[in-house]
Amino acid sequence: MTTLLDLPTELVYKILSGLTEPNPGPYRFRFEDAKPPFNTERVNQSLSTMAKVCRTSRTLRDLVEPLLYEFVYIPDATAKPLLSLLRCWKSRPHCAGYARRFTAETKWAAGGTPPQVIDKKDVAFVSEIAEQLKVYLRETWHEYTWNTDILIELAMFQAHRIQSIELEFCQRRGIYRPAFESLLPELGNTTHLSFPSLDYLYVLQAGLRAGELDHVLERAPNLSKLRLFMCDFNYPSQTLPANLTSLCIFQCVITPSRLETIISSMEKLSRLECTIWRGQPEDLARVITSLSKHAKTLKSLTVSFRWNRRPGSSRVKVPLEALTSLESLTTDVRSFGFGGTGLVQSLPASLSKLRIIRSPETTKDELACFYTELCAARTRGREDLRVLLSGPEYWEELDSDHDTVFDGSMLF
Repeated sequence: MTTLLDLPTELVYKILSGLTEPNPGPYRFRFEDAKPPFNTERVNQSLSTMAKVCRTSRTLRDLVEPLLYEFVYIPDATAKPLLSLLRCWKSRPHCAGYARRFTAETKWAAGGTPPQVIDKKDVAFVSEIAEQLKVYLRETWHEYTWNTDILIELAMFQAHRIQSIELEFCQRRGIYRPAFESLLPELGNTTHLSFPSLDYLYVLQAGLRAGELDHVLERAPNLSKLRLFMCDFNYPSQTLPANLTSLCIFQCVITPSRLETIISSMEKLSRLECTIWRGQPEDLARVITSLSKHAKTLKSLTVSFRWNRRPGSSRVKVPLEALTSLESLTTDVRSFGFGGTGLVQSLPASLSKLRIIRSPETTKDELACFYTELCAARTRGREDLRVLLSGPEYWEELDSDHDTVFDGSMLF
């Protein structure tokens, strides 16, 4: 009877590749109120099956390991699976080099997650890993809520060929520790650690200070896509990498002036998603004006502008028409205003898709006013513009499966 081991190596590898979930898509963390676009159960089953195959024979293990560790996915990143990963990479260090994508979501509990219990032998093991990597580790690191963050970072430092990283760190509670503390230059020389292949970085942690990422970003010269969720830009930090083409800073604490500075420092931005928490209409106008620097490259824009309305303040024309290559815009009718100097009149001719988010504050009268403007625009040659409506939790374009065609009949 023929077994897998009797077949040519190339054919065996092709068969084993069928166990993987090809290109499962971007991950969505629980705080985003949106499900991952890929089948989480299928991904877990795929990884579990490959792990079992690894234990059958040395030959199959050598063939499966590159597939198994290509996507390191830990949706409930407690100490146990993280320590297991570190032990595996300790005994078989070449496996860390197979990792191309690393996704870890820490365990969450209402009221705060207690510290994970870590045995003394595991504490000694982690200290040994840190010493091997030549990175700083607090002596009592295992006693704090963020002890799993330490384990995540140590795994990340070893995955030197990683291309995509999606991390949710633990809730901030108790003794403060900045993310990636061990990379701080005052705590030791760590210039030997770098991420030369990193293309996409997504970090989520409520209250994360933008400056805490500086020493990661400076080690990722080829980073092109950065996504931050609930990050605080009020603390000093370096300018973000100029070669970014996609930037998402959604639900982040950032002032209009800080956003202007970031946009102006970029060289060829093609996608921007942002939330501006405070400001006046003229602030949004300046942000959009700064984006005109990227008029030839910017294809997609998502803006949520939660401005403080002053009594009697007049509306300000926002120069969206200056974004001459813009193809997709996601916003709500309140961000750009409505009426004589509202949203529809400013749309660039290049725009083919407009996604309107019905935020909780959006009134029926505001949508009706927008619809009147839209009908008028269609008589002036905008018949080809697709206008879609979606709920407040579906700001991102990857949530477009939840969109419905905007129809005025829904207002009556």
